[in-house]
Amino acid sequence: MFQGITRIAFTLTVLLCLIIESQAAEDCVPNWGPEDAVLVDHLVTQAWWQKGEDVERALSTITSAGEIAEAIDYQRGIANSIHVEGVIRWYQGDVLIAYDHLLRAMSMRREIGDSLGLGRSYNNLGNVLFNQEDFSEALQYYQQGLSIRRALRDSAGLVFSYSNLGDVFLKQSKVEEGLQAYGTAREIAEQIQSSSGLAHIGGRMGHFYLEKGDYDLAAIHWEDALLFARQGNNNALIATLLLDLVEISMMSPGFDIRTQQDNAVEALDLAKKLKTPELEATATRLLAQLSVALGEHSQAFSYNRAYQQLEEEILRIHTDKAITDLRVQFDAERLARETLAEEKAQQFRLLIAIILLVFLLLGIVYYTHHIQQRELRNESEYRTTLEKRNAAFVQQNAELVRANQALDQFARVASHDLKEPLRNIGSFVSLLKRRYAHTWGEEGADYADFVMRGVRQMYAVLDDLMEYSSLSLSSSIRLQEVDMQELVQHSIQSVLSQGNADAQLLIDPLPTIQGQNELLAKLLDNLLANALTFTNKSCPALHVGYQELDKKHLFFLEDDGLGVPADFREKIFHPFQRLDRQAYSGTGIGLALCRRVMQIHGGDIWVEAAEGATGSRFIFTFPKHTNDQAPKWVQQESLGCLAENV
Repeated sequence: MFQGITRIAFTLTVLLCLIIESQAAEDCVPNWGPEDAVLVDHLVTQAWWQKGEDVERALSTITSAGEIAEAIDYQRGIANSIHVEGVIRWYQGDVLIAYDHLLRAMSMRREIGDSLGLGRSYNNLGNVLFNQEDFSEALQYYQQGLSIRRALRDSAGLVFSYSNLGDVFLKQSKVEEGLQAYGTAREIAEQIQSSSGLAHIGGRMGHFYLEKGDYDLAAIHWEDALLFARQGNNNALIATLLLDLVEISMMSPGFDIRTQQDNAVEALDLAKKLKTPELEATATRLLAQLSVALGEHSQAFSYNRAYQQLEEEILRIHTDKAITDLRVQFDAERLARETLAEEKAQQFRLLIAIILLVFLLLGIVYYTHHIQQRELRNESEYRTTLEKRNAAFVQQNAELVRANQALDQFARVASHDLKEPLRNIGSFVSLLKRRYAHTWGEEGADYADFVMRGVRQMYAVLDDLMEYSSLSLSSSIRLQEVDMQELVQHSIQSVLSQGNADAQLLIDPLPTIQGQNELLAKLLDNLLANALTFTNKSCPALHVGYQELDKKHLFFLEDDGLGVPADFREKIFHPFQRLDRQAYSGTGIGLALCRRVMQIHGGDIWVEAAEGATGSRFIFTFPKHTNDQAPKWVQQESLGCLAENV
């Protein structure tokens, strides 16, 4: 007991010294010694449990632990402090910083032979990769952590390792293996009476049954998980489970609105205490919907306004964080480039001085070999220059990859944050329509339907924009044989099956070329859908043709539709450029995707006027390859207004 009281007093002394920022505070910092390794371990454990209650407090505690561990050169304590700080940063959403801390901790633990800590490093690195949806890489880390924990018989760690394996298996559609992993985790947690482990597994099982559509089983697992989370005082998990229970209850008719309102209020209080804007936003959104259901419109308006403010704050935080990360990365890379350039310049000057000195001495001593030495020097200089250029190309490519990855991550975050307000609008309009449809009348219902169509249209625009962004970041593809005859037939069936009118199709014999099957399918789907959309005929005529050129394959799709004005034939290949936004549906990105697909294949696409009185001819070309195959002859076949082959 005396040792426990001494340890608590020591901890309070450290915290007091961190709070006071005067010179007097520096005088009260103890003289740390090797025996204080026990205090470091205590602070690390304390920070680990604080992360679920107060993230800022946990960060302060782990910073103290790291400083003491550094002062006494306690390597395991340093590694543990870095690891726990990485997990806390991950809780705050700083994925890049968290990943860097976890990698550093794993490296240190591997060097000092800390097997228990290494198992935790593998598991938490897997968590970061899992949340980045890199499931195959996450599975490798989880399996390595599981192997270590099995060897050490680390029962508490095995609970989370098996649970995480279950998460990955379910994401990979391996349902039986996922449920088996969850069952093993639950058995171990029950054996060691781990409330935190049982709460974690219950939460994961609830999400599994939610995705399966079994809301009753999902609610049962979440209620059990909530009991265990309360036993472990894990406020973050308690708030998350409360909000999950509120949302699933709202899916069932006749639910107890007041009870769910109390749950949402409790979750909101915990989220504010934890300083997690995402949980606060979810809680205020649900409270707004519950207030509407209770007829408390003033309260619903207040909650909805708070939700909008939180969403704006979350978007600002994510944007600032992404910009800061890019700025830090850019400054670091610029400093590295400048340092490397200076080092290379010094090396080059030194090399030139050595070469000149050697050349002078050899010229005096071995004058007869002057020509041979000059040739050797020229060859050496050429090789050095070539190596430098190759190194510069490699560095530029690496920088481009990093920039593309950062832009892709920013685009995904922005798309996700833009969709959340749309989901809120759609939910509220649906709720209002169900509640007040009898008072709105036909005109009010039409207005509500108009809003919902706008929401769906914006969703489609965001999805197409993400697809265009991902294609814009692609620089190369792996070529494969693509039978254009078969691909055109498949695209025709796909487009017509989506509700478009029938068409009279004329298809020339088409060759087999080298390309990427999925990208070419997108190209054809967009071109065919475009031709069937911009027409005023019930059964438009389309012609898919082919011409073999000297070094290219030339394909074309000709229609008898509305045509494209000459001054608009280049603009339509730019994003969001459409001929008529009111009369015809679409997002305005389809033809931009087509041009990007052709650029990736090293080809080109453009539009001309059709040979008839009306219509357009879209022409797209591919470079030839040695493995290309000539067009196959197809017997002429008549299918009415569906298809004709020549």
